[in-house]
Amino acid sequence: MTSELDIFVGNTTLIDEDVYRLWLDGYSGTMPLMRPLFGRCWARSCPKAPRKTWMTSAPKQASPSRAAGDRDYAAIVFFANNRFETGKKKLQYLSFGDFAFCAELMIQNWTLGAVDSQMDDMDMDLDKEFLQDLKELKVLVADKDLLDLHKSLVCTALRGKLGVFSEMEANFKNLSRGLVNVAAKLTHNKDVRDLFVDLVEKFVEPCRSDHWPLSDVRFFLNQYSASVHSLDGFRHQALWDRYMGTLRGCLLRLYHD
Repeated sequence: MTSELDIFVGNTTLIDEDVYRLWLDGYSGTMPLMRPLFGRCWARSCPKAPRKTWMTSAPKQASPSRAAGDRDYAAIVFFANNRFETGKKKLQYLSFGDFAFCAELMIQNWTLGAVDSQMDDMDMDLDKEFLQDLKELKVLVADKDLLDLHKSLVCTALRGKLGVFSEMEANFKNLSRGLVNVAAKLTHNKDVRDLFVDLVEKFVEPCRSDHWPLSDVRFFLNQYSASVHSLDGFRHQALWDRYMGTLRGCLLRLYHD
């Protein structure tokens, strides 16, 4: 018995034929092989790059391997549609699986298809209204009282539970500014493209330099996200949850050697 999942691109997306063929041939898990082809796929000004316009659906078989293949294909379409930067040197440690994991979270939570019942469930366009609204989160770091209270709540909850508590306490404001500023900048296409570069620069690298274990990163992100609900002066809880729910999952996936 089989079922079908339609993967539909809401606008005209150019997919490099070599990328698509590699996906069909089962090479989607090999990021070193896929990365340069992603670059060709996004460099639309290059006339020599073979391209094809895909407005199609991919049938999903019942097998887990077929489902995984469909998820990988959806990630390729999503990345091509939004032109995320993956080629920078500081991102070379990440695998295709890391990017595909984050793509799936963003498709499920940050796209038009995730929130609009009139849109196709697999619509690959980021929700522009959501991205515009993210500027409202800036108050968490622009308002000194909110920033201090947020830090106090997180530190009180995590005292004695983190091996890197002193480092976290000392760097809390920088980490928070980094995460919130990433959100506030996503109204610009360039900053959308640089999302993974920014996450690595603003969060992964500072925590890694202070030798945070993954367990402490998880504890911190969970408490950092949840404690915002205790900030009486903050009025954008649902927006915050939609942003940080996805970002937390991505950061935990990106945090490795």
